[in-house]
Amino acid sequence: MAGKVVPRKHFQRMCSVLAPMDHLGQMFYGMGVLFYRIDLGPGNMLRHTGGITGFRSVVAYVPDDDVFVAVFFNDKNVSVEAGLWSIVRTVRAFKRNS
Repeated sequence: MAGKVVPRKHFQRMCSVLAPMDHLGQMFYGMGVLFYRIDLGPGNMLRHTGGITGFRSVVAYVPDDDVFVAVFFNDKNVSVEAGLWSIVRTVRAFKRNS
């Protein structure tokens, strides 16, 4: 996001044309970037999920909190999204109490 790995102009282009991925208008995709808006959760975030047999993962940047989160589980039955949301809630509580 700071232009150190991907130049800012390229990152901005990656995020400028986003195609809807769902009928609710909460998920969008563009050039390797997934944008999600989860109103009852973290809010806006850039994220990507993945997994292979026995593992699940999610990485996300939450601009409202200026925080990057990476969650990996070695249990396919555990929700990485729940893990992500738990970490974001913890960060928000910490910021409120600081």
